[in-house]
Amino acid sequence: MKNSPLGMDGKNCIITGGNRGIGKQVATEIAKMGANIGIITRNRIKGEKAVNEIISDSKNNQITLFVTDIASQEQLKQLSKEIQQKFSHIDVLVNNAAVLLRKREETEDGIERTLATNHLGPFLLVNLLFKTLEKSKSARVINISSDGHRKAEIDIEDLNYTKRKYSGFKAYYQSKLLNLLFTYELTSRIESLSSSIILVNALDPGRVNTDIGKNYDTVSYRIFSKLIRPVISISVHQGAETPIYLATSREVNGVSGKYFINRKISKSSRLSYDRPLQKSVWKLSENYVGINSEDYGVGDSIE
Repeated sequence: MKNSPLGMDGKNCIITGGNRGIGKQVATEIAKMGANIGIITRNRIKGEKAVNEIISDSKNNQITLFVTDIASQEQLKQLSKEIQQKFSHIDVLVNNAAVLLRKREETEDGIERTLATNHLGPFLLVNLLFKTLEKSKSARVINISSDGHRKAEIDIEDLNYTKRKYSGFKAYYQSKLLNLLFTYELTSRIESLSSSIILVNALDPGRVNTDIGKNYDTVSYRIFSKLIRPVISISVHQGAETPIYLATSREVNGVSGKYFINRKISKSSRLSYDRPLQKSVWKLSENYVGINSEDYGVGDSIE
C-alpha cells in the first residue's frame, strides 16, 4: 500500500501517551498536516513541554493537553467529558499509551497496572467516546499492539495476575494480545451498526528505541537498553510511520479489523482470531470497568 494522505486540515485527533516516543512523533507529524491535536499524558509538566515542542516543530498551535492517568477509570470518565467539551467530534483516536513493569502494581481500581493501562484504558476510552467518534464522517481508531503478542500466555480466569506468578514481560505480551482481541471484536460490533462508519485497526510499530521499559529496572535490562537496543532497534520516527499511515492515508478508507506491520496488512496470531475468546475478553473488560457497552452505543457482538 502506498501512502496518499487525506486532507487532515481541521480534523480532530486524540493521541494517548502523546508526550514522548511514538505518540509524540505521531502528534507532531499529523499536526504538520493541519489537524487539531489532543495529547493525553499523566504528567502535566512533561505534557506542557511536549505541547510546546509539537507547536514549535509543526508550526501548528492547535494542540491541547489533557492530563489523565489512562489506568484510572474515574479519571478516564472525567477525561471523556473534557474531550467532548473541546471537540464536537473525533476523527482519529490513537491508543498509544503503554507500560512495561518489573513488579506487579495495582491501580486505585484494584487492577494490575499493565492490564489497566495497556488494555482496559483504551477499552473504556473508546466506549466513552464512541458517540463522539460516530459524529465524524469517517473516524479511525488505531490500537498500537506489538508482535510480542505472539508470545502471550493468556489465562481468561486471571487476566489480573492475582493467582499466577507475575512477570512484567508476560503481562505486557498478554496486554498486546488483548489489544488485538479488542480490535477484532470492536470491528464486529461496529459492523452490526449500519449507521456507524468507524474504522478500527491495530499495528506493530516494530522494535522501537523508546523508554517504555524504564520501570523494568534490572541490571541486565539496563545493559540491554544502553548497549544493545540502540543497535537492533528502529528510530521513533520509523516506528511512527505505520500509525501515521493508518491515521491519514486514503488507502485505508474502508479497511477495518486488520493488523498492520510496516504499513502492510499482516496476519496476527491464530489465538487473536478466536471469536469466543474475543467475546469473552470483551465481557470481562466490561466487568472490570463496570460498564455495558450497549449503553454507549457500541453494537452487540455478531458471529
